[in-house]
Amino acid sequence: MLTVIRGALAGTHPLSEPLIQKILDFKYGRDLKNPVLGLFQQDLESLINLQQELGFPLISSGSLGIEDLIRPFTRSLECLNRSYQNLGDLPIVRWHHTNTFYRRPSLVDKFPEDSRVLLEDTNFLSEKSAYSHEALASFPSRIIIPGPVSLVSLVDIDNQKVPYQSKSEIIVAAGAYLAQEIEKLPNHYEEIQLDEPVLSWQRFPRRLYSAIHQAYQVISSLNANDRRLIVNTYFEDITPILDFLLDLPVDGVGIDLIATNLTSLATKNFEGKILQVGIVDSQNYLPTSNGALDFSVTPYLVRIVQAMLTLNPDELIVTSNTGLEYLPRPIADAKLRLISRIIEEVA
Repeated sequence: MLTVIRGALAGTHPLSEPLIQKILDFKYGRDLKNPVLGLFQQDLESLINLQQELGFPLISSGSLGIEDLIRPFTRSLECLNRSYQNLGDLPIVRWHHTNTFYRRPSLVDKFPEDSRVLLEDTNFLSEKSAYSHEALASFPSRIIIPGPVSLVSLVDIDNQKVPYQSKSEIIVAAGAYLAQEIEKLPNHYEEIQLDEPVLSWQRFPRRLYSAIHQAYQVISSLNANDRRLIVNTYFEDITPILDFLLDLPVDGVGIDLIATNLTSLATKNFEGKILQVGIVDSQNYLPTSNGALDFSVTPYLVRIVQAMLTLNPDELIVTSNTGLEYLPRPIADAKLRLISRIIEEVA
């Protein structure tokens, strides 16, 4: 059986320069909010149209306007937002080894048994859903949310307040919480990318493996609409725990090929799984003389993607190693075109 090859967005897409300027104008009292809302809608429609043009079968909002991976949960979950008076009071923490940061809340209570953060958290830039469900309603779609391990690991655990006995119990509880959030998602979402960067950034003791597996078992068991579930990792080599990830009850695994040991990866078998390969660098680019993206690297990337076919995945998703938020919008858009060109040449 031939492996299906497709492209997809892997994370947060950048805002355009005009929108960024308009946000600053509003913030400092130089303009009203309506122009911000209008430009955001243009940015979102442009990103949707580009994915359609490039033949991506599942459309993503690119998490457009979401400040960091856990921000909707930081804003909306009482078990997190009770840890501060104002969002600006939260400590600013570096996002791994990048020049970006996120606001770190503290877990001070149990995860809720019934919550609608994915549906009801509001994006300031649109005054609608933070995940732009409305704009994607007419398309088969994919959504990017934190996985249970990263959701737990990216917050401080206030041991004096949380009614959990161990890190294992917290991870399982986070899985159960995310499962009921996913269950409420609109039907147009056919694929969920659960971002688990912390699984590659940190080395987890084996005593936590059972809890991680249990958390994903809960998510999988409540996945009533049979949406594809992909655990996505980035910024570090994942091969030391790849066998464990392949054993999780999910449909696929996302790998940062820029950081991964390709020799070790070549020994793995993805039969029965989706392999998402982050082959396009999300943080750097080779410019041409006029500053545009240089596509001369395409043949090299094509050869790497062709090599990934020997790992026998059921499907191969070609994408960037993480979101393209680190780049100017025109370059980020060009990176998506590079993904499409790679797929054309591999196919």
